[in-house]
Amino acid sequence: MSAERPPMQQPAKNPARIDILAVGHPAVTPINRRLYRALARLGWSVELVIPTHIPWSSDVAQPAQAGDPPIHLLKPLGDNTRTWSFEGLDALLDRRRPRIVYLENQPDTMMAWSIGGWCRKNGAVLIANS
Repeated sequence: MSAERPPMQQPAKNPARIDILAVGHPAVTPINRRLYRALARLGWSVELVIPTHIPWSSDVAQPAQAGDPPIHLLKPLGDNTRTWSFEGLDALLDRRRPRIVYLENQPDTMMAWSIGGWCRKNGAVLIANS
């Protein structure tokens, strides 16, 4: 008996909202944007929020590559991933109105609490990947 996989569902389209806003520092390098390029190829509207630089290293955000989703470069506020945020993140959330916020950071951080509050007020889902 072989179990068939159900077909992948396409995201619901609402032009006023994007599907996924990914927030975090790993995507400063193109190799860490592969997942988001794949989701975009599948029809999801994906945008990235990454810091202009990583405060605890000499890493800076590398330029967008072919196929990358739109990238929002924001200035980091703070130098510890448990307490930092990005300048203008709240305004960007209000403007882009994502259905899902994928946070590449621990769920017990100030950014997770802040984004979680925005998601609760705006009917969105927060996924924190640690």
